[in-house]
Amino acid sequence: MKYGPHKSSLFDLDANIAALLVYLLPWLIGIVSNSLCTITWVIPLIAFIMEKKSGFVSFHAANSLAFYVIEAILYIISTVLGLTAVITTLISNIAIIGTITVGITSILFLFIGLAFAVINILLFVGKIIGAIKAYDYQEVHFPVLDKITLFIINLKR
Repeated sequence: MKYGPHKSSLFDLDANIAALLVYLLPWLIGIVSNSLCTITWVIPLIAFIMEKKSGFVSFHAANSLAFYVIEAILYIISTVLGLTAVITTLISNIAIIGTITVGITSILFLFIGLAFAVINILLFVGKIIGAIKAYDYQEVHFPVLDKITLFIINLKR
């Protein structure tokens, strides 16, 4: 859906600039300060809550927030799998069949790590596409994220 130029209630910015910043500010803050990287999801959340005039900005704030929901889920899964890999390696080193188990486990976790890397790259590219579309006053719908975005938007109503 394409919108016409209008103002956002966030600092009276043009809506396309406000929507663009919802994608770019968390990324820039993450680059500048690695310690703040874990709380950058607050920026689209605040924008989503505070936006009153522009449904366009609210949509992009919810879309940006959906990216962080997916990233949080992936982080939790990768942490659990990482701990599982460490525990499996420790247990199998104690056992007699440790060499075979460690080899198979290492290959399995290598492929899982590669899959997570590909997913993270796709999420990064999705944020770039979202920022470009936001600047052009367009909504962008991603297959998996769209359901999360619509859920977030319905929470506001």
